[in-house]
Amino acid sequence: MKIITNNIPREILSASDLTPKELSRFDYLEPNEGSFFRYRGWVYDLEEFIFSTWPTKNPLSQWDGYSGPLRSLSCVSYFSVIVVKYPNSGEGIIVGTASYL
Repeated sequence: MKIITNNIPREILSASDLTPKELSRFDYLEPNEGSFFRYRGWVYDLEEFIFSTWPTKNPLSQWDGYSGPLRSLSCVSYFSVIVVKYPNSGEGIIVGTASYL
């Protein structure tokens, strides 16, 4: 498994930080609800991510959560997922792409 990230924390956004067009994608949320981040030109809802612990030998063990195929529309392809982790500083969220190929 290959994981690509720049390890730079991204800002966690609220609904008020999104444009009306961006917010329209999340019509399942109540007004002013949700936590989001931008990655590669797309806005993601943190609620779409599965947060889990992994066995130490798993390449995903350094990541707090993922969103991928069969989970939501937040995947890159059937063979890759978006991964997230909260940095020790507690500010923002680090995002990457994990590929199974």
